[in-house]
Amino acid sequence: MPTEDLLHDALCEGHPRQAHDAAAQLADRSLTAGEMRQLSSAAGAADAHLRMRAVFLLGRLQRHAEQADLLIRKALQDPVWTVRESAAAALAQLAVDCDAKLPDAHEALTNSTLRDRSHFVRDAAVQSLVRLSRRNQVSLDQLRRALRDPRPPIRCRAAEALVCFPDRAD
Repeated sequence: MPTEDLLHDALCEGHPRQAHDAAAQLADRSLTAGEMRQLSSAAGAADAHLRMRAVFLLGRLQRHAEQADLLIRKALQDPVWTVRESAAAALAQLAVDCDAKLPDAHEALTNSTLRDRSHFVRDAAVQSLVRLSRRNQVSLDQLRRALRDPRPPIRCRAAEALVCFPDRAD
């Protein structure tokens, strides 16, 4: 399928599975400058659902990691919690896929989303830090701090994550 069609499927209304499949196929492709502009425009659109889908897709574009990283970090400050939640997950996905290219992803998650007013965003941040903690001692430190979150589900998620690292989770 042409990249243009995949980009449309990933961003436009339709069945979520179709959008997810299109995003997975786009992850293996290089996008043109025009396609990246279209994706950047979607990430800043007035429609929060479109921004959320764009951020989800950006998290899978390791070939465009620098551009995707900037747009995702901007989305971490979005006024709509669902977009921030998607951005937290997308940043972790991109960081894990790109490994050493985004060494400070844990800091971005900690500084914006782990302290977010929405417990859904904080939960996504904890889950993202779990993904990053396998490579990063600082992420483990942030998970330890999440044990003091006012919401029990977030404390529970952090505790569950730390149990996975018994040799490093003191």
